[in-house]
Parts: sequence; structure tokens; C-alpha cells
Amino acid sequence: MACLLLPHSANFDDLDPLKNEPEIEVVMVLPGPPVPRDAALIILPGSKSVVSDMKFLRREGWDIDIPAHHRQGGQIPGICGG
Repeated sequence: MACLLLPHSANFDDLDPLKNEPEIEVVMVLPGPPVPRDAALIILPGSKSVVSDMKFLRREGWDIDIPAHHRQGGQIPGICGG
């Protein structure tokens, strides 16, 4: 599962239960690379500035990766403002 790292991300401790599960790998996606194609889930974290983070997400091209993931049957949960 991949979690996008946004400039104003919040609530990352919400992912701690998932990180503690040995059969689950949580990959934090840093700016620059595309979202991993083999991710079972793309998690959109909470944001302290939703509009700013949405602009950032678009600049990174993740606005293309996320719908492509969904079209291929992938799931996209969001946390809080994610």
C-alpha cells in the first residue's frame, strides 16, 4: 500500500496500526516518483491545507496516477481531508 506524502499532511499516526502488521507494507511516496503501479491501495492522508495539497498533487502528476489506479481496480481510501 502506498501513502502519498503531501506538504501539509496530517494524522500520519493513523497509519501506525497498518505499519505494525507484518503482512502489510506501507510505502511513503515522496515527491518526484510516480505512485507505485503495484500498490494494492493508495492512501490519501489528511491535510492541514487541502487546496494547497491538491495543487501539489497535480504538480506531481499524481492526479493521473490515482484515477489510473482506480480504473485498474485499485482502492483509494482517504483520511480526514484526504
